[in-house]
Amino acid sequence: MNRRTLGKALALATLSVGIKIPGAIAQHQHGDSTPEAHDHGEGTPMVGMTSGTGAVFMTIENTGDTPDTLIAGSTDVAKIVEIHTMEMEGDVMVMMELEEGLEIPAGETVELKSGGYHVMLIDLTRSLDKDDEFALKLEFKEAGEVEINVHVGTEPDDDSSYEFDDLVITGVFSRPAPMLGRHDGTPEVMPEGTPDH
Repeated sequence: MNRRTLGKALALATLSVGIKIPGAIAQHQHGDSTPEAHDHGEGTPMVGMTSGTGAVFMTIENTGDTPDTLIAGSTDVAKIVEIHTMEMEGDVMVMMELEEGLEIPAGETVELKSGGYHVMLIDLTRSLDKDDEFALKLEFKEAGEVEINVHVGTEPDDDSSYEFDDLVITGVFSRPAPMLGRHDGTPEVMPEGTPDH
């Protein structure tokens, strides 16, 4: 099992930390893998976790005449960065990786927000505490690799605005997220008040 496959396997066990939907089961699907369901209430032991997850939100406007696609990302605060979507299917919240990336149509704006599209940070290397900041590299099919600064808070950062070719990225932020796990097999308990992704 290579490092990326191992990371995804760990993510399946940890992604539900940030999803708290009363009466609903959180389900996660990565690529062609079979979805796994996790039904966790507050204080539920989550055995086998080695780290935590976070999510980055923003608004991306394409002012040009050519569509672009957000296809990848990287940061030193997480071992894996993926582009995700979340949708309700009945009582089940399904989170899926967008393997082909997220299209930003020409002349349109796409919002990455809680309960929808987002940049998923998997296997955190440190906790994301309120008022922290970290660099995030995003890779677009047309604009190439760009770097933005992410503020950790509870609301979009109105001061963040970046222009790359025809793309304008605003309102960048990540909610606080704990780094979990002790690497010794000791069960962790999901902290109360973990923000929704």
